[in-house]
Amino acid sequence: MEKMKTTISIKAILIFLMITGCGSEKKPSPFRDAIQVWTFANKAGLKSEGAVKTGVKLKGQDKAASLKSGGDGFAAEFNGGFLVTDSGVKVTGKQMTLLVRAKSTDGQWKGTLLARQDNGDSYANLLYGSSLDLQGLGAQERKRMKDGRSIEYLWQTTPLTERVIPGSLDENSPYDWAKSLFKNPDCRDGVLRVAAPVELIGPESWHDILVRFSGSKLHLFVDGVLIDEEFPHGELRYFQPPFLFGATMKDGKAVSEFSGQIDHIAMWNRALTDDEITQLSGGQERVTRRRMEIEGEQSEVPQYWRPKGYNVFVGDPMTFFHDGTFHFFYLIDRKHHQQKWGIGGHPWGHVSTRDLIHWEHQPRALDITEQTENALGTGQFIYHEGTYYLYWINHGRRMPWKDSPEHRLADNIYVATGKDCINFVKKDAPWVRIDYKTGRDTNPIIWKAASGDRYYMYNPNNYNPEGKPPWSSPPWLFESGDLQTWKPEEHPNFADKFPKGWNSCATYHEWNGWYYFHTGGVYWMSRKPLEDPDAQWQVRGELNDAVSVPEVAPFTGNRRIMVGFGQGPGYAQEAVFRELVQHKDGTLGSKWPEEMIPPATLPLQLKIQSLRGEVVGDASSLRLSAKGSASIATAFVDNVPQNVRITLRVVPQPGVTAFGLCVRGEGDYTAGRELRFEPAQKRFRYSMAHDGSETPMKRLSKLGDVPGLDKPFDLDVIVKDDIIDACIDNRRTLFHRNTDAMGNRLFFFTQNGSAEFRDIVIRPLRDQE
Repeated sequence: MEKMKTTISIKAILIFLMITGCGSEKKPSPFRDAIQVWTFANKAGLKSEGAVKTGVKLKGQDKAASLKSGGDGFAAEFNGGFLVTDSGVKVTGKQMTLLVRAKSTDGQWKGTLLARQDNGDSYANLLYGSSLDLQGLGAQERKRMKDGRSIEYLWQTTPLTERVIPGSLDENSPYDWAKSLFKNPDCRDGVLRVAAPVELIGPESWHDILVRFSGSKLHLFVDGVLIDEEFPHGELRYFQPPFLFGATMKDGKAVSEFSGQIDHIAMWNRALTDDEITQLSGGQERVTRRRMEIEGEQSEVPQYWRPKGYNVFVGDPMTFFHDGTFHFFYLIDRKHHQQKWGIGGHPWGHVSTRDLIHWEHQPRALDITEQTENALGTGQFIYHEGTYYLYWINHGRRMPWKDSPEHRLADNIYVATGKDCINFVKKDAPWVRIDYKTGRDTNPIIWKAASGDRYYMYNPNNYNPEGKPPWSSPPWLFESGDLQTWKPEEHPNFADKFPKGWNSCATYHEWNGWYYFHTGGVYWMSRKPLEDPDAQWQVRGELNDAVSVPEVAPFTGNRRIMVGFGQGPGYAQEAVFRELVQHKDGTLGSKWPEEMIPPATLPLQLKIQSLRGEVVGDASSLRLSAKGSASIATAFVDNVPQNVRITLRVVPQPGVTAFGLCVRGEGDYTAGRELRFEPAQKRFRYSMAHDGSETPMKRLSKLGDVPGLDKPFDLDVIVKDDIIDACIDNRRTLFHRNTDAMGNRLFFFTQNGSAEFRDIVIRPLRDQE
């Protein structure tokens, strides 16, 4: 017995040394100030019910990993039972860290790992198995995830009504955005969720699952890798015992559905650092390996790029060119504008390049650092006397927090400054106060006058509750000589000349003696600068080729690069790059930047097969002829890979009604996505596969005002994941989102006439993931 006591004492001392870091020159263990650590060598301080065992010895690599991550080599095993603790630990305030090291026996991660024993609260579950909406993921992630299982953490604060200005949610309140979000139960009840897809992190492995609440951010790490992020408002609520391990409350009873093991659980009343999280997750080597397994290698920024992360997308882009470097800033979006209860969240990401080939991934240019920051809205950049000025808005009107500074309850304009265009410091007070609590987004448009050291700031979309036009509202045009002091500008006739439709998220630039104002894909042009009261602006056709919120910046070689994000479904997707083309009359077109076209492999050997109508020739010169308005001629190539680049020369014959390609096709022209050219209408569109019958054609996105489709032209098509992108004669482009056509046939077709398809080349795209 004495020997046994000695052994237990030595073991206790070793565990204490391991947890505190005493007796070692290594970094002090983060466990040193944890308010509670549960290990499972025995049931000390725990009650058990049902089929659950403690003191389960881990062996081999499992034991080594447990010790390296701060465990003691023992686990609790759950097979229909659970553990209960009423330790007295309670975490409140605006900081917390929770760590659970666990493994699912069957890889399903069903049931609850950690819950509060409170049957009166429907949000008592804290860490549990859940499901994801696979449609909200990127195309590459959807390929990896089939069943949508996830591990989810639920964070809770006080109800929304206790945290917003009294009356702001009432029927007649001007805060329409807040009133709309109040209908969402999670927003109303003060609940946020972060999740990790099981198929992404690995279903059957041990995982260090760590939740960090640091005031302005809520992070979910798995094995040291950041998986999900949210932006809370409020203090932590109901994070207190009694806790259930391996069970949830149903109908007044604790019910266990989790099948697996838990190595240890720990809680802190502070936010651990990234280094501490790495230490608790097995060290830097393991975290680096796991990041590669979960995210893949960090790539350059090719066409159709989006940041790493299963639910991360490119929101509104902001372009800026200075000193030979093209800067691409963008709103970092998760869950298609559903962060922060649908308010947006949206810090700013940043990548930069000098050649459109090699890109540098920069730190966040603007990050959310205060709970009252709703979303760091789209802004613009100015360089002046060695300083970069980054202008942005807080979207304060979206949710009027009670603890927000008064100036953050409206879409006032803020500035951040820096010396290297990488690291910016936010100024707390608004640079320009607008104080509008109604209306749409107030994204500033800033430019330097064509002559002299004067700067102008235009704030569109502002109107007062009476519905008066912008120029009848408080000042919407400001002027400055130093970018530090702004005053309202009463420029003669300036407001009246603004054409209907000028909007926010815009860019303004000069190019070869022409001045252009772009917004929402539409552009205006003038021979005189924007601040000139005598400027005559003419609206031109849309450059919007199904690319959302495009912005333009110069680039080396007198080029102009436009960046937006590909449309739908939902807000934010991948970045889509265009190079503008300037015609002799000053009008604009677009093409793909040559440096950013996805790389392809060697051409396929093609065998052209006839399906209907008159089909003559091969891939070098293929002629299709159809007679009658309801007649269609088709030919096809079989076994075409899903991701390809297709190039060819199209030669329409006089009088042909329509012609084109159908990618991802199936069967007897029964499915696929048409790229349909209609020369008489000067129109190019995407449509569902159509056999020329009287059945109504399902038309999708289109591009109008495309002259010259009755003459020979080059066609370049990229089909990648759920994207189809076409470039016509290096002068017009059109993007399309394809979520259903997945066949392996490429069709060629003509309707009511003839067309030739010459020099057809199909090249599989290289794998860039």
